Amino acid sequence: MPLTDRKYTTALDYASGTADRAGAAIDTSGLDETDIIVKFATIAAGATTRVVAQCDTTSAFASAQDIAGTSVNVTAAQDNMVVVIHVANAPERFVRVYI
Repeated sequence: MPLTDRKYTTALDYASGTADRAGAAIDTSGLDETDIIVKFATIAAGATTRVVAQCDTTSAFASAQDIAGTSVNVTAAQDNMVVVIHVANAPERFVRVYI
């Protein structure tokens, strides 16, 4: 598939912190595929961080649902890791990353 049919975006630069974080809404209207890139910094010792793509019908994400098959666990041993989540044919118009 040509690259023009896809959208590439960095959802969160150097994701870190102790609270849940949500990336910005990505409008997938007119797109077949979206690749979401999350770059991590240092991950706290003993921590396991779950990264997942979510979708909703609006950009407010009031009824966000996890997209099956997009969950990735990142552990403290994986400092500075880059995670790429591929979403093909998103079930709803808006997609975001949730950590």
